[in-house]
Amino acid sequence: MSAEDERLNAICAGPEESPQAGGASDPREPDSGVAAQASAGIGSKPLRIYVASSWRNLLQPGIVKALRWCGHDVYDFRHPAPGDEGFSWKEIDGGWQSWTPEQYREALKHPIAARGYAHDIEALRACDACVLVLPSGRSASWEFGYAMGQGKRGAVVMFDACEPELMYRGAEILTSVDDLLNAFGGPVGSSWTPSGEHHAAARASTEGGAR
Repeated sequence: MSAEDERLNAICAGPEESPQAGGASDPREPDSGVAAQASAGIGSKPLRIYVASSWRNLLQPGIVKALRWCGHDVYDFRHPAPGDEGFSWKEIDGGWQSWTPEQYREALKHPIAARGYAHDIEALRACDACVLVLPSGRSASWEFGYAMGQGKRGAVVMFDACEPELMYRGAEILTSVDDLLNAFGGPVGSSWTPSGEHHAAARASTEGGAR
């Protein structure tokens, strides 16, 4: 486990959701972090954030939790709705890894695939910002490109060395937990305060609403 992973775990050691009156049963509902963000200068309302990554990326759950703890409404593809554990091809066919291109095309028409796609694309279209957590796969890259193409704010979490990608030039590159918190505000109720270039960039992008 890297030093940044350990720091992320420490920040996320509190409750799953940010403090709020009465709580929220649906993880897609906004968390109330307005006061904390305003005092930190990170904008006047929580952001709807779509976290794009791979099922194999062990960092993704911690990023989701940290952003929720900062007061944001964060979409988690592993738990897109109450009682839903996320889409899996094996729900359609246990032998999905050996599909032909034609079988894959037909599988996309399956009701399970349609439901999974609807959850993800609805959240992607509604988000204010998309956070790509590397390493990731083709779906996450497509989602991030779609969001950036819609003029939404984009950030790439890159805590470990990855192959350089030119088109990430249009996004914020977050290489540490400090970068993440500077970009999206510190945990609600904590004494953390933002600083540095990412805080300035985040403030500029949230003044007057999301891009």
